[in-house]
Amino acid sequence: MKEKGFDEASRKFSDEKNIQPPQSVKRKMMSIRSVLPGKKGTSRALGIWSHVAVTVACLLYVFVLVMPNISPVYAQCTGDTPVHRNWIRVFTVRNYSYSDPNHEMDIAVPNISAPGYSEAADQINKDVDEFTAKLAEQFYNELEAVGDKGYGAIFVDYEVLMYRENWFTLKLIVNSVTGSSNSYYKIYNIDRNTGKIVTFSDLFCTSDFGKVIKQDIMEQMKERTEENNTLIYFTDKEDMWEISDKQNFYFNENGELVIPFDKYEVAPGSMGNPEFTISKGTLNCILKPEYQSITS
Repeated sequence: MKEKGFDEASRKFSDEKNIQPPQSVKRKMMSIRSVLPGKKGTSRALGIWSHVAVTVACLLYVFVLVMPNISPVYAQCTGDTPVHRNWIRVFTVRNYSYSDPNHEMDIAVPNISAPGYSEAADQINKDVDEFTAKLAEQFYNELEAVGDKGYGAIFVDYEVLMYRENWFTLKLIVNSVTGSSNSYYKIYNIDRNTGKIVTFSDLFCTSDFGKVIKQDIMEQMKERTEENNTLIYFTDKEDMWEISDKQNFYFNENGELVIPFDKYEVAPGSMGNPEFTISKGTLNCILKPEYQSITS
């Protein structure tokens, strides 16, 4: 019964979308039909094969045209195809790994394959390659210097934070231990409308965006500490941190601008990596018109 229900749903979907099977499928059908015995069941067999072709066409439509544009995970798992050149695929191109009783390294190096945004992808891939290679080199240099007398570890992973029709965000996550632990991020954003990498300063139409964003974050810090006195931020040492032109940022699923900080950057190490969501009231006053659609 379930198969029958699926067949009926597939037929209805194909009728609504006016989906026709590809020529290659039609040719295969005719080839199979030509070797079928010419008995009473021939017309019925042809009807079955026609039904199969429609079902195949539905599946091709879903998996080739629909899924890559609604699912980041599916899109990452599919290769480049000539059907939709604006797909973005992220995969691990190499791993740096090492392990002994006192030291460990596990660095996953992502690579972006994006035919429609090749310039931005190449630039990010180059930066990631150089950055991760440097981390691996530092690890081996420290290993050679301390031998089995010390302990050290470095871990790098990555995550796609956003994959939308107009925006893409990749996040590198670095955790290291060399006496004390540290964690920080590198975040890359691509505007899929222009195919260009977007830095933090690119978002704003005013030059004092850093001051405005910092004020919003300072107010959030004070609110958090008032609600929970165990939280500690560097609110009394404002000159210890600033909002830079290259500040890490991403837009969450609600279209809100999020500012993540590295460990120790705006708070003691016990606070980890604090993140602050900028209020839309603050953001809409300084955000360029071309990026307003992301927050709406």
